[in-house]
Amino acid sequence: MAVRNTLLKSEAGVRLELLERINAHGAVLKSEYRLRSLRPTKLPRLTDRAAAEDAYDLEVVGCLMDPIVQDMVKRGATEFG
Repeated sequence: MAVRNTLLKSEAGVRLELLERINAHGAVLKSEYRLRSLRPTKLPRLTDRAAAEDAYDLEVVGCLMDPIVQDMVKRGATEFG
């Protein structure tokens, strides 16, 4: 089973991605939203888009308030945990 990964939003060291598991014919079998951040936090995978966007917004605020993450963003860090 293949996985299609689509970037929906990216800001302040946070990414919101749509992960879709697809079969051989290209039909979507399962989809979920994944948050990735430069902060060392365990972020959930969510199935509801509104909940995923709310979690994204909260993580962006957290990253904007974190001086270490902001320094990493200024230097062009691209590693996500």
